Amino acid sequence: MAFAFRLEAEGPRLERMSTLDLPEEVATASDVRLRKDGVLLLGVGGNGIYSWRAGAERAELVATLAGDGAVQDYSVVGGASAGAVAFSSSAYGIYRQDDSGIRSFKDLEIVGDVDRRDARTVAVGLSRSSDGDGDWEDRLAWLISDDGTVRGILPRRAAEDSHWSLANDLGVARVLSEERVLVIPGIEPGVFVYGWDGRLLDTFGTGTFFADSPWRVSPEQKQMLTEASWFLAWLSRHRVIDEVVADDRGNVFLFVRHVPEDLPYPTHVSSDPEGRITGGVTAMDPSGNLRSVPLSDAQNARIAELVQEAGHDFTGGGTIEIKNKALTEELIRIMSTDGIPPPERTRVCWDLVHAHVDNLQAATRTDCVVEAELADARLRADLRGDRAVILLRGDLHGVHREVRPSAAFEARLIPPRK
Repeated sequence: MAFAFRLEAEGPRLERMSTLDLPEEVATASDVRLRKDGVLLLGVGGNGIYSWRAGAERAELVATLAGDGAVQDYSVVGGASAGAVAFSSSAYGIYRQDDSGIRSFKDLEIVGDVDRRDARTVAVGLSRSSDGDGDWEDRLAWLISDDGTVRGILPRRAAEDSHWSLANDLGVARVLSEERVLVIPGIEPGVFVYGWDGRLLDTFGTGTFFADSPWRVSPEQKQMLTEASWFLAWLSRHRVIDEVVADDRGNVFLFVRHVPEDLPYPTHVSSDPEGRITGGVTAMDPSGNLRSVPLSDAQNARIAELVQEAGHDFTGGGTIEIKNKALTEELIRIMSTDGIPPPERTRVCWDLVHAHVDNLQAATRTDCVVEAELADARLRADLRGDRAVILLRGDLHGVHREVRPSAAFEARLIPPRK
């Protein structure tokens, strides 16, 4: 995965130090934290959290629940402090591992992000209520102390949007200082700052940090945003805060992701049990199973050819009656084969935005300090002093038939000149 850098004197700066050659164990890492001793904690989907010192030949597995009968991701790193490592599956649970073993912090069912400092952890995600009715709790973020105290913060307002947003890593939770945490819920607009006592200290629009608030989507879009290619096309149309890091001097750096040229939405074909082919955005096979299938150019061309050979004009859209069962089955077969095209090659940029914890309103920006060339690239980072580790994630879940290696490098993050 290629990356590039751009520096500007007026805004914050990112100065590249060195490329990190990740060993095999962590080559597909999807999250990163820096320990105080300079060792990296890297989350690897399906395995857990590894520790690795730059230059070492191997990484060591330090925290996981894999192999205990549950199939989870275990790759979200909250960090290590006060003798414990906080981590999560992206799908379930916030965990703490120390010398006495692993215990659950909080049974979040969908986890957006986790961060840890001292003996406290902050997380953004959804949790089921304890009354057994299956409803979600009324909070979106959580302050968790090592003594087991859990305090819900940030009231939930848009539960119907929760799943697609958090599942696509649009939530951010980050400790800014000993007194403050920052939460970007992802499922609704806004950037929120809370004290460790749970009090809301400040609220900002995402525009303050040169990002969008793209959370108003149609019911049809919500349905499709759980599908990888559709989500990437949607994401290419918005500026989103992909990552936030902070140092111990009050500097806060945000990485705002955007794609200079919109990706095309994938073409979809719908088929219902009666054999009708429509120009919709979903596919329903003859068994009544609803599908969301992005089609390649070759698949689109073959479907159009078959429909036209059957005497129908497929180019004008609308609803076409297909009464031939064999043709319907063939269309479904084509839609089910290699239905996910490879990721688009396109320029992806991350702007570097800086603000100070004492005046977050006064943000400055440097454009496109990091670039990638594949549309599904996402950025994760951590910061100790002015030393940052930047991780550009590959295809995390193998939806494009192979898991690409991630790319990582060390850099210095420098605030604007006063």
